[in-house]
Parts: sequence; structure tokens; C-alpha cells
Amino acid sequence: MKKYLLWLTILVISISMIVSFTLSGCKKEVAPAEEAAPAEEEVTEEAPAEEAKEKPYDGVTVNILTHETPLFNNAFEDSKGELLEKEGITLDWSHIPNREFIETKMELALKEEGGKYDLVVWTIGSESRVRGQGYFEPLEQYINNTDLTPSDWDYDDFFPGFMETFCTWPEEGGLVSLPITANSMVLFYRTDLFEEAGLEPPTTWDEYLATAKALNNPDEGVYGNIIMAKECIQLYYTFIAILSSLENVDGIPFVFDVDTYEPTMNTPEGKRAAEILMEAMQYASPDAINYDWPGGQEAMQLGKGAMFIQWNNSKGMYQDPELSVVVDKVMTALIPGESHPYAGPWYISLISESKNKEAAWTVMRYLEDKEHLLKYATDPGTMWIPARKSVGEAPEMLEVIPDFSVVLEQLSTAVKEPSIIGMSEIQMLVDRYLVGMVQGLTTVDETLEAIDKDVRQIMVDNGYLEE
Repeated sequence: MKKYLLWLTILVISISMIVSFTLSGCKKEVAPAEEAAPAEEEVTEEAPAEEAKEKPYDGVTVNILTHETPLFNNAFEDSKGELLEKEGITLDWSHIPNREFIETKMELALKEEGGKYDLVVWTIGSESRVRGQGYFEPLEQYINNTDLTPSDWDYDDFFPGFMETFCTWPEEGGLVSLPITANSMVLFYRTDLFEEAGLEPPTTWDEYLATAKALNNPDEGVYGNIIMAKECIQLYYTFIAILSSLENVDGIPFVFDVDTYEPTMNTPEGKRAAEILMEAMQYASPDAINYDWPGGQEAMQLGKGAMFIQWNNSKGMYQDPELSVVVDKVMTALIPGESHPYAGPWYISLISESKNKEAAWTVMRYLEDKEHLLKYATDPGTMWIPARKSVGEAPEMLEVIPDFSVVLEQLSTAVKEPSIIGMSEIQMLVDRYLVGMVQGLTTVDETLEAIDKDVRQIMVDNGYLEE
């Protein structure tokens, strides 16, 4: 019996071993089921395809032609990382010095190298050189395309009058640009100096000159006003701010009559504006003849002036604690007089020969949406003046610039320079003569007579007047 049980035990163990080996063999044959793992890897490999959909312009470079200023360069530098991450767009930009940009370089670049660039940032001073040439792409087709522009981008939030006056060219298909910064001329003044002297911001030019005289203190390195009197077009802008604020029953005074094209500098209004400028120079630093735009800004930052007629987007530079000693000591007021300030917006336009139009529009849309306009409007390194109502009235905006309501009021009365062939040439010519005048090389009468003579010749050369 024992022998029988022993053999039975051996038999059971043997059968168990055979079953075990058999099952083990079955598992090895099923191993290809483990090789199904690559199927999961294939699903994982599809993820980049999803990312590609989120980055429709992966590998595309958008080239911007612009002039050399930190106001734009800082914004482009700030935004390039986000554009690359979200859209796949690489942002690149080319700098041209301001004076060259306005005179010829922008026009030549668009004419000869239009396909090299996708976007151009430009100022109203260049309008007469590029308008009517077909350089810019109409924008409504991109704004109205819901695949390219979400509805909450909200074009209607832009100031309609401003967009119609400054950004719309009917002869070229309508809207051809968006305003990066809606600049106009304002009066900046030092609140600490005004309070100490018991003065209020001037509302007339007589008050302005009296205030400049009262606050002029060369011994302390502080002058009544800052004037940019170097040949760089800024003196022209200061003069136009004065001229356009004077009373005139025939309309807003300018360098020439906008209806007849006859020169109007050698007139009572022109002479009054020149005399105001000359007297204001008496209360400016002797270094004023060396001040271009950066020089004037630096002088204000260093506390060298009590007042400064300047572009409204300069306020942030005076609020930069790393560069400015007048943080929280500069406020904004309207230009004295009738206050029809000259407006000189900077625009961004899509070049018609661009090879990357949809990607370029994406960059425009990005820079001009509410979030980024607010960011660049409140950043001291950029300080754009928004042409969007919601941004101009945002609490964040008013916290940074409590007096921004003055800027909005100034924009509502701003005037646009006539867009005629030869306008940039007229700007440079007037600036050159004014520089000579404030340096004492010519008298007021000689300057105005010379300007009228040369402006008339420009009008004749361009077919607006006859000999």
C-alpha cells in the first residue's frame, strides 16, 4: 500500500510539472501581446501632431521693419518668446535710425525689398511717401476671418474716429494699419516745482512763458522748459504744437493752407508761434541745441526741466526708477491755447508682398489685443498710448498714469498732418530753418520768408501749385 501511495505521489508531481511547463510555454508564445506596447508608443508619437495644430506657423519667421527706439524694440523682445511658444513664429526685426527712416529708407525698403519684410512699423511723417503705392495689405479680410481673429479681439473697441482719420485709406481698400501708439503732443510739468512756487499748469502761451521764466534756475541746473533744438525733426513738432494751438478764424494754422496749398508761415500766426519758441529758448538749457529726442528725454529724467512739450507716450520714461530722478513728480496737462494738438501716431502695417501674410497678421493681432496693449501701455520700457477705449479706461492704466484722462482728451481734439507728396520733405525743411533760427543764424522774419519760399517750390514741384 505504501508503495502504491509513493508511485501515486510521484505521478501527481510529474503531472504538475508538465502542466507548469506547458503553461509557461503558453506564456512565452503570448509574448507578442507584450509587443503590443509599441501601439501605445504610436499613440504617444501622435502628440507632436497635436502640438503642430496648436502652432500653425511653426518654423515661420516674421520680419519687421522698424525704426530704432526702445519703445518698440522692448515690446518685440518681450513678445518673441510667447509668439514662438504659442504660435511657432520666430520674430525678427530690422532697425533704421529715425531720421533716415522718415526721409527715405522706409520707402526704398518697401519699393525694392518689399518681399523681404512682412510688417512695417512707421510714423505719420512717412505717409506721403507710401500712400497710394499699394505697399500695404487691406486688413478687413483678416479681422473678419474667424479662423484668424477671435470675436473677443473686438475691433470695435478701437476709437472709431481715430481709426477712420488715421488708419483708413479708402483708395487702397480701407483699413491698412493699426495704431501701435496713438501719440499726440502734451505738456509735461514738474509737480514738485509747481507746488513749491504756488503755480498751476499754464493754459495760455503768455502764462507758459511767464511760468518758464519763474521756474528757470540755471544755478541749480533746472531750466524753465526743455526744448529739443538739434536738427532731428523734433523742433518742427514742438513748433507745430504751438502753431496749431493758436486762434485762427480760418481754421487750424499750419505750414500751408490745406485747401489751397499756399504757404502760410509768414503770417501773424506763424510769426507769433516763432516768437513764442524764441522766447521759450531763453529759459532752456544751453545744451538744448544738442538735444534730439533721446537727449530731451534724458534731460527730463535727470530733472533738468520744469516743463516739456513732448509726445504723450513719454510719461513712462519719467517713471523709470532706474533712470529717472523725477518719479511721481511729472504730470500731464493740455497744450496751452486752443489745444488742437498735432497727432503723430506710430502704426503697424502688413506689407502686401509679404510671403507670410497670415502669420504676420497673427503678430499684429497679438500686439494689438487688449491684454498686450494694456501691458505695453503700462510698462515704463514701452509706454504705448492705446487707441482702445477699454485699455485707456482700465484701472491698471489709471493706476500707472492717473492723469491719463488728459491724454484721452488730447486725442479727441488731435489734428492730422495733411497727406501730400513732399510732406516729409517739408517737415525736414521747416525743422532745418527753425534750428538755424533758434541758434541765432537767422531772424524770425528771415526764417519765415525762407520757409514760405521753399515750401511753395515744393508745392510747384509736386503739381499742387503753378509757377
